[in-house]
Amino acid sequence: MLVRNAMAERVTGVTPETPVAEACTRMEQQGLEALPVQDPGTGRVLGVAGVAEVYRAVRERGSFSAVAQLPVREVMTGRAVAVTPDDPLEKAARMMKELDLPLLPVVDQGRLAGVLTRSGILHAFAEMLGVDTGTARITLVVGDRRGQLARIAEIIRNAGVNITHLGTFYSKTFQQYQIVIRVECENPQPLVELLEQHHYNVVDVE
Repeated sequence: MLVRNAMAERVTGVTPETPVAEACTRMEQQGLEALPVQDPGTGRVLGVAGVAEVYRAVRERGSFSAVAQLPVREVMTGRAVAVTPDDPLEKAARMMKELDLPLLPVVDQGRLAGVLTRSGILHAFAEMLGVDTGTARITLVVGDRRGQLARIAEIIRNAGVNITHLGTFYSKTFQQYQIVIRVECENPQPLVELLEQHHYNVVDVE
């Protein structure tokens, strides 16, 4: 999945001279924890100003009234980190995690195209796993052995059942994979029994 599939497009940034109070109002209006700070002439993203930066300034100066009329440049982060709409979503999520960012500006040909938020990533994650698609979910736990996924898919295919979504999660602690599969069938129980006959550990069915 690409960033463009999860980003919010209708976002209004701020400039370095925007008062902090106005930036906070815009964040509230747009339902965001932070906003991109843009050069008023070129539109280039210069950094990010958000709730965390405002809170830090309030702690340093003693009250919100002391920072309300300061220009955003006084509180913004100067890290002009951004992604493009065609970057992989995994790359963007890793950047947000490593840099502890609530938001990533999305830039297309040097211009702000939108932002990627944590909630956007969560929605994309839910979509990838087929949440609210009306399909049956089967969760298995399997050992770290080559060919497991292909074998499970073959069993399900031979049963005449279609897989619509699939996700795998590895646990280093237990050296096992948790495999979440969504299938098109009204009653998944016969399929569960078939998988168990092939010695697969089904831990959850919904």
